[in-house]
Amino acid sequence: MFARLTSSPKNYDWGTPDAMSIFTNTPVTGLPEAELWFGAHPLAGSVIHAHDGDHDFASWLESGEEKFPLLVKLLAASQPLSIQVHPTQAQAQGGFRAEEDSGIPLNSPQRTYKDSNAKPEVLIALSESFDVLWGFTPLRAWDAKVDRWENAGLKAPGVQGLRDLRGETLRDTVGRIFSNTETVTQVLDELAQWLGEDSPDVTDQETQNDREFLSRLLSFHPGDAGILFVQLMHRIRLARGEGIFVQPGEVHAYVEGFGVEVMLPSDNVVRAGLTTKHQDRDAFFEIAQFSETTSAPVVMPATQETTSHYQGFGGPCEVLEVSAGASTVLVAPTVLICETGSMRVAGATETITVDEGDVVFVTPQEQEISFSGQGTAWLVWPAR
Repeated sequence: MFARLTSSPKNYDWGTPDAMSIFTNTPVTGLPEAELWFGAHPLAGSVIHAHDGDHDFASWLESGEEKFPLLVKLLAASQPLSIQVHPTQAQAQGGFRAEEDSGIPLNSPQRTYKDSNAKPEVLIALSESFDVLWGFTPLRAWDAKVDRWENAGLKAPGVQGLRDLRGETLRDTVGRIFSNTETVTQVLDELAQWLGEDSPDVTDQETQNDREFLSRLLSFHPGDAGILFVQLMHRIRLARGEGIFVQPGEVHAYVEGFGVEVMLPSDNVVRAGLTTKHQDRDAFFEIAQFSETTSAPVVMPATQETTSHYQGFGGPCEVLEVSAGASTVLVAPTVLICETGSMRVAGATETITVDEGDVVFVTPQEQEISFSGQGTAWLVWPAR
């Protein structure tokens, strides 16, 4: 069976105006459109247009024989989402139960745990690049950054404030950033003044990149301590087709780009900065892994002539990018997203034409599906 899926954009303030409407060829709204959800989550808002009528997709999956224990999102960010971390299964179950017992409504903006599931996720860039913040660099990178900024003209009060915020450990440093409001305010003011000045002393590209990034953060989140927090993190630029796998406990923030994101069906996000949404720093400190790393978990596919296969990275799913001429054997219920062009998809029992922006649910009864025409599509199914 091939059954089309539709969904309504999530209008979060970090989204890209009209991004999802343009992608799905639906009327534009002028609103920041951040995400489209498809899958087994009660808040997904996706609809399956099955042969027997239209149904809420999550409810249809729950009541039927087909199982798709994933949530697939299209994501469009034009500014940083938030500094966030996801809980383990045990942490999610405990947090959800505690908030249920305390009577916090599920739709309350003060709610942290929306369900009792963990949320490991993989993001794959569909835009030419996708900027991501992930994990923590060694603390010596903070020291080197402060030295570079001082050499590039940051005045003494800002330099001294940054050095005062530096603790013996990562956890200590993050604690100082989130608790020492007076020093953070002074440092952010000094940084804003430095960025507003002509800086002939800036000669190295790394510092110039820092200045551009700081300017962006200050424009979106003035006064937010998270601006200093992310200076401890890896800045990663994914090229199109590259992915990043984020496990529970790993601190991250998506900054800018368009991509496909796949996770277990959860909306548990514990935030600590760069957001207008609810922040729970106590839970953040309980869940976050404060460990120094030298590299990020970038996911690369195994590529053949007409396919690129993402598997074996430890996530809950497999992802396959296909172009015309490809064929693949279905091993599980699958969500298909047509990214570009128009393709004819032929299975064992049905054939369907998909155009750019179409999303389709495909059941294993189609056995092997083949693609003809022109374009690219993405297939997502649960990991085996």
